[in-house]
Amino acid sequence: MAIALKIAIRECDAETINWFRFSFAFVLLAIYYLFTDRKRLMIIVKPPFILFIASVGLGINYYGYLMGVHYTSPSTTQIVIQVAPALFALSGFIFFNEKTSIKQLTGFIITIAGLAIFYNRQSLHLSHDIQNFNSGIIWTLIAALGWTLYAILQKKAAFDQPVLQMNLIIFGFPALFFSFFANYSVFAEIGVITWLLLIFLGLNTLVSYVALSAGLKYIEANRSSVIITLNPILTFLMMVVLEKMNTRIIEGEHFSYTALAGAVMVMAGCIIVVGSKTDPKK
Repeated sequence: MAIALKIAIRECDAETINWFRFSFAFVLLAIYYLFTDRKRLMIIVKPPFILFIASVGLGINYYGYLMGVHYTSPSTTQIVIQVAPALFALSGFIFFNEKTSIKQLTGFIITIAGLAIFYNRQSLHLSHDIQNFNSGIIWTLIAALGWTLYAILQKKAAFDQPVLQMNLIIFGFPALFFSFFANYSVFAEIGVITWLLLIFLGLNTLVSYVALSAGLKYIEANRSSVIITLNPILTFLMMVVLEKMNTRIIEGEHFSYTALAGAVMVMAGCIIVVGSKTDPKK
């Protein structure tokens, strides 16, 4: 997804991409209910306030993440965004009465330390473009906070609302908001490849967040986002493949050993946080 966003933003602005992603997901979900259970569509008429705020959080996440990818790189953004699942795991202690272990707190400290090391080394390496790099890091951290807000409220709402039905609001409100800023004329100018990327990103929104909603409903907050920690690994591998293919689709990335060590610390710390047992005695 991060790689697709990096390529797509060359042809479309962030507001247009986000409008398309949310609208695409909302329309497909609405069509599904139109043919299966039209009563579910009534949630659009009188949406729960908690879902409205959750949708705001996800809208912030999408915009911040895309800007992070734009100013830095797919791999860098995927590393920094790992702050989100770590924060969400710790939020279980505050909002869901889940126990937080010493191991989880240690993992969070490792995550922050790894992020500091990664930032320090990459900022030195990219000193010629430090302003864009810093902007990307800030936007990605804002995206992490937005996602944490979304995940907390989504999990709270999941106790009372059907998973699929909630996403009508989660997708619908951001689609409506970004519709005021989207540049619709660009759709007449982009090529087939960009169209395919946008469709892929729209499907990604629908499939991933419907699945995540189900996960948030059935398992603890400190476990439900563990799979997200695989994202940086998958992105790194894909970037390596693209570089080996000598493709011109996207610029390759180079990290020092110290920066890579920091990235590993971020992912390892996050895995410890979201994968540790909640019993504080263990």
